[in-house]
Amino acid sequence: MCNTLQPGDKIPTHTVLMVQLGASERTVLRALDDLLRAGRIIRRQKAGTFVAEPAPPRPAIIPAAEAARTIVAITRPDHAFFSRSVEVLYKLAKASNLSVLFQPVENDVQLELPLASTPYAPSGYIVIGSVLMPLGARIAAAGHRCVAIGEAPCDVAKVHPDNSEGGFLCAEHLIRLGHRRLGFTMDPLTTRWEGHQRAVAEARLDEIEATTTLIGEDTIEDWASTPGLAANYFRQPNAPTAVCLWNDGKAMQFIDILKRDNISVPGDVSVAGYDNLPDSARFAPSLTTVDTNVAQQLRSALRLLTQDPPASPATEVILSPTLIVRNSTRAIAPNETR
Repeated sequence: MCNTLQPGDKIPTHTVLMVQLGASERTVLRALDDLLRAGRIIRRQKAGTFVAEPAPPRPAIIPAAEAARTIVAITRPDHAFFSRSVEVLYKLAKASNLSVLFQPVENDVQLELPLASTPYAPSGYIVIGSVLMPLGARIAAAGHRCVAIGEAPCDVAKVHPDNSEGGFLCAEHLIRLGHRRLGFTMDPLTTRWEGHQRAVAEARLDEIEATTTLIGEDTIEDWASTPGLAANYFRQPNAPTAVCLWNDGKAMQFIDILKRDNISVPGDVSVAGYDNLPDSARFAPSLTTVDTNVAQQLRSALRLLTQDPPASPATEVILSPTLIVRNSTRAIAPNETR
């Protein structure tokens, strides 16, 4: 909610939140306390609770005795992939007798970093997300050890999955299931989109004609806010019979929209996600997705960060993704109608 409101906007009372979220009083009060400690909200006497102004990023100051075994992980806090990365990184670091200090940032900002020569500098930085990779390059240029999780072209050592192959696996799977009208919610300038198009091109070599439709974020937001719009779209004769979403979180939200509009998944529309987050297996229906092996990405990043000599900024580790087939996709017959 804090991510959707503006600084200064009032937060509903905890009793209202209990009703809106279907949560217990204890859970809501604890969540509000956590937000207060994190500086995301402020309480004003007799006025209520409000979204706080974002605090500027602060340098990571670590006691000298701990600095040599401490890693700073810089992440964006508003995405399930980043939350999962934080969780996995904490466990991997602990197993290696390392500490992790998490530095959340909203975008690629200029952090004030301690000089590499000071005794309080951390042993290294891991920057999570392609949008933050320019920041990782600045950290490396300042003389710090740094590894990025992402594939943007930047002068920093990087680890990422082969997203072109991931996009190919997802689209190829749907085409093999008999889908000929595919929808995608993503930037067409990404390597994943290139992979989708490669699958379509290879299908054409086998005389299989598959069409692709880009579905914008604005369109999905309209569907979410107005019941019936998604149903009107997918009940058109030439609507996609399968949709690939940018990540698992968006895929599950998308399925919820279709369910509300009485569009069956996978009966009417097959849906696939990306990243294989834990919730994707527990969701109903369980989500077909591409496993980018978050744990292996972070394990490789830790190895690069701690190796001697330090990894070169030109170092790039590319991991192979795996398709995980679950219940949100199904095969359809060539003459099947909906």
